[in-house]
Amino acid sequence: MLRANIHSLLIGPEKNFCYLIYCSKTNTAALVDSAFEFDRVIKWVNSFNPQHPPEIKYLIATHGHSDHAGGFPEMLKILPNAKVVAHEFEKQRLQSAQIPLHKPLKDHEEFQVGEILVRALHTPGHTEGGCCYLIDDQLLSGDTLFVGQCGRTDLPGGSDSDLFLSLQKLKKLPATTRVFPGHDYGVTPTSTIEIEMLKNPTLIAKSLQDFIALP
Repeated sequence: MLRANIHSLLIGPEKNFCYLIYCSKTNTAALVDSAFEFDRVIKWVNSFNPQHPPEIKYLIATHGHSDHAGGFPEMLKILPNAKVVAHEFEKQRLQSAQIPLHKPLKDHEEFQVGEILVRALHTPGHTEGGCCYLIDDQLLSGDTLFVGQCGRTDLPGGSDSDLFLSLQKLKKLPATTRVFPGHDYGVTPTSTIEIEMLKNPTLIAKSLQDFIALP
């Protein structure tokens, strides 16, 4: 499989990261959490191959909150052949926002963007169908794991216990796994599992009680 370079673009009013998975060999791509600034996002994607703009095959959602997937209906008008991808437990939230789910995923299910292999990791807690995407040693962590923090659990579908277990799951990834979060909330735009296990209090917490007690 072709090794992927993950590209990021800061969009919207809430410091959201939109990510591009681009397979240069097949000139195909997927956008992750492209919820704002549609024309700017498309221009950015096309800049990777101006003579032959990449074909965007997938609109991938880490979860269904409006700041991550709310712009998908508008993106689908621009990209009518693109397929929406998310975890199967996010279907109801997406459909309530008039967003179709063409490719519902299960935990550890794999799919390809060109010759790039993407693995879905179900990480509920921020929402029921929250999902991280593992590409080689790179993790698109959405609102499950931020640099120095984690996602909220006080919104509909949130769960302290589920999120704590999801973070334990991420701690089992190789220490060198690079973390690409859903928002630019940290001291750096990206991090690694190793750094977060040393510095992020939500990963340092040894028990659910310790986790819940965090400010």
